[in-house]
Amino acid sequence: MKKVLTITFHRANNYGAMLQTYAMQKVLEKKYETQIIDYYAGDVFDDYKLIKPFNKSSKKFIASIIKYPFYRSRYKNFQNFRKKLRFTKYYSNVDTLQKDFPVADAYIVGSDQIWNPKITGGLDDAYFLNFGTSKTKRISYAASSGKGEIPLHLENEFKEKLKRFSAISVREKKLKDYIERISNYKAFLVLDPVLLLTKNDWEKESVNHKIINQKFILVYSVDNSNELFYEVINELARRTGYLIVFFDRVDKSKKMHYPKKSCYNCGPSEFISLLQAAEYVVTTSFHALAMSIIFNKNFFAILSTYPERLVTLVETLELQNRIVKNIESIQELIDTDIDWKKTNKILKRTRENSLEWLYKSIEGKEIGEF
Repeated sequence: MKKVLTITFHRANNYGAMLQTYAMQKVLEKKYETQIIDYYAGDVFDDYKLIKPFNKSSKKFIASIIKYPFYRSRYKNFQNFRKKLRFTKYYSNVDTLQKDFPVADAYIVGSDQIWNPKITGGLDDAYFLNFGTSKTKRISYAASSGKGEIPLHLENEFKEKLKRFSAISVREKKLKDYIERISNYKAFLVLDPVLLLTKNDWEKESVNHKIINQKFILVYSVDNSNELFYEVINELARRTGYLIVFFDRVDKSKKMHYPKKSCYNCGPSEFISLLQAAEYVVTTSFHALAMSIIFNKNFFAILSTYPERLVTLVETLELQNRIVKNIESIQELIDTDIDWKKTNKILKRTRENSLEWLYKSIEGKEIGEF
């Protein structure tokens, strides 16, 4: 059996990061021996530590000490979910990874914004698979750069790093077009790992009890909410009378003017359960949108920071009309049913294509058009 190792944002206590890491593991273990390379990504993971590093910011360090009791249960819930993952030995930096790399038949980088230099502090060599032997296949799966392109001053470096890959796939159409425009490489558009698992797969990972015993609107924004986001939440709550369930910090909820409940401390399993039970979902988050589609939930997508990932997904599944452009369109969206039979058919076909691309890339087989 071939050994396939992945590298991604596996230690970020963020729902999307955790769910896509888990999904990729589940997909690969059906055919291969697989582990996640336990690489420490510096600032990417420091922001999610329970106690913030003092040498980075004394202000954040003190605040994390004060808020420790409040954040502890959230941290614990994420750690419990992380026990489902299988890791290699720990690598504290890229130098240690290059000197003592884990041997495998293939390395896969992705998904998430692993090519976003703003997040990784430049173009991190680890996320361009600059380790291992020349015999190992190097593959990007649903890689993302956030904005869909690389800053101009890093473009030549980016092109040079792409030479290491035997197969390249991305999550956003804009990034696919960008790579093909600046280089001679063919890039493929594939689904994010969370969408490679079915509704039944994800239902097995939810908790076995009902967290909220009334109808509710699930809202999630990953720190990039805008005024339209809150307008939609408040208008939807006013029209339906449903409870607002939110995952942002409590201070952000001041803009929500109707009965609400914080689930900030919930872990990924609880997040899945709440998505299953929600009547509506309002989100700027790519992964909350993806999970809403998997569970066939009435969702309202709000474009905010890095909108390319949301736009590509809804266009792929022909759900562009679920992007809220202004508050005046909310009633029409409430009254318009999603044709889930059509959407699920497109999703199934696109999932099969994405899986075919992934497995062919690992096996070194020729990849056709999708």
